[in-house]
Amino acid sequence: MRYITLLCLMLTALVALPTPADAQLLGNTGAAAIALSPEYPRPGQEVSAQLYAPLEDIAAASIVWFLDDTPAQAGEGDTLTFTAPALGESVRVTVIARTAQGAEVSDTVLVQPAEVVLAWEGATYAPPWYRGTTYYTAGADIRAEAFAFIPEPTGGVYDAAELIYTWSRNGVVLGELSGVGANTLNAPGPRFLGEDVVSVVVQSPDGLAVAEAAVQIATHEPHLALYSIDPLIGTQYHRAITQGALIDATARPSLVVIPYFFSANTENDPALQHTWSVNGTRVEPSRDVASVLNVQLGESDSLNARVSVEVEHTTKLLQSAVRTWDIVFGGAARGLFFGF
Repeated sequence: MRYITLLCLMLTALVALPTPADAQLLGNTGAAAIALSPEYPRPGQEVSAQLYAPLEDIAAASIVWFLDDTPAQAGEGDTLTFTAPALGESVRVTVIARTAQGAEVSDTVLVQPAEVVLAWEGATYAPPWYRGTTYYTAGADIRAEAFAFIPEPTGGVYDAAELIYTWSRNGVVLGELSGVGANTLNAPGPRFLGEDVVSVVVQSPDGLAVAEAAVQIATHEPHLALYSIDPLIGTQYHRAITQGALIDATARPSLVVIPYFFSANTENDPALQHTWSVNGTRVEPSRDVASVLNVQLGESDSLNARVSVEVEHTTKLLQSAVRTWDIVFGGAARGLFFGF
């Protein structure tokens, strides 16, 4: 019964109202407009189109919606829900409304889905084998890149250098960092341990296809990880030292601290300052590498050690980290010396 009623309403409205072709003669005088939600639909996304006509009483108006030239809905509904077409396709959404007072308003929008993927990372250090995203830490910069898939009218997709990029941070347009081909962003991150929303709007050269993406960037703390260095095998990067770790001291190992997510280029960047201590007493690191603490057999009876290291950035005052490990040095050692 509901389908019969809807069919009757559509037939009545089609008789009473002009077709999309006839509506072009009416033109859009600014009395009506279609608003899409989301504003820039992705392929296959559910879209809501709503008619706005602030100068007319459309509460009881007869309204017909068309998708291309096909009637999609008729009656008094000022909202149409539909599915956005696939990438490379488009659909023309038209609405025609006749008010109870006899006024006619219309509007047409072209929905041409596009897609953009926004990737970002903190401009901070992580070792070469690290496969995750480098976090943003206070005082660092952020790097972002937009990968847009916007179809050309003749097929294929536009090259990144042809597209128009508009970058924003917390809703404020970064005009000096936007423009044609500006698909990458390098900018300061959030201030005072806060969060930022970075977004980008990408348009085709003709402005008909638009895509948008946004990411929320939170502030993280720098992190320290400790590894042992075997004189024969090298650094044991596959196994970070944990609390209560047992290390064979007969091989005269060394310890190396790796700083994660500092504004640095290497683990021994000159901007990083290392402070080592063992059992509460400050010790000096290797003469050559500040991130390395050498271990040497000695005469002490204690084979348990509480090793602490603090790493501070000399110019980024909020970038610092300190960590402590309780380590058991085993093997035939009678005691240990640290730092030489």
